[in-house]
Amino acid sequence: MSGHDSNVSYTGRQVFDDVATELAMAILQYFQTSPPEERLYRCMRALAKFAQVSYNDVPQLIKMIGPEPGKFRGQSARTDELIAELETRLARVQM
Repeated sequence: MSGHDSNVSYTGRQVFDDVATELAMAILQYFQTSPPEERLYRCMRALAKFAQVSYNDVPQLIKMIGPEPGKFRGQSARTDELIAELETRLARVQM
């Protein structure tokens, strides 16, 4: 008998989607603290990457939990670019 539970069979993709969703949720909670620009940029960049890779779950989570990325517009040009990318993805999400 191996240490592997045959009732639970995750592919690498499923595990990544689960992890991306959890990390995205943590970032969204962190956004409630109004982070400084450097941290905002890094978190927004990570959130954009998670939304790109986990293209169904993470954008839906952003829409459900918030805050809307546009809330942070105007912090810096580089952050605004990521916000625009995220908003494009969010516009395609069907709830």
